[in-house]
Amino acid sequence: IDAPTMSDPTVISNLRMLSSLGLPFDLCVRASQIPDVARLVASCPEVTFVLDHCATPRGQDCKLQWWCDAFSD
Repeated sequence: IDAPTMSDPTVISNLRMLSSLGLPFDLCVRASQIPDVARLVASCPEVTFVLDHCATPRGQDCKLQWWCDAFSD
């Protein structure tokens, strides 16, 4: 799911329907998408989201501080 899709009003409306059905929404995203995902989740507070694999950053030389900071927002 890309940033434009995450902010699409139709997508947000459809995601909100999941709550009334008792269904969660799994997010399989890259670590770089965390800010966009945070905005999506904030726009659908009634929906249960599952962040698959914790949006794990890739690469052996990855510095994790930016990843931790992204989750603190």
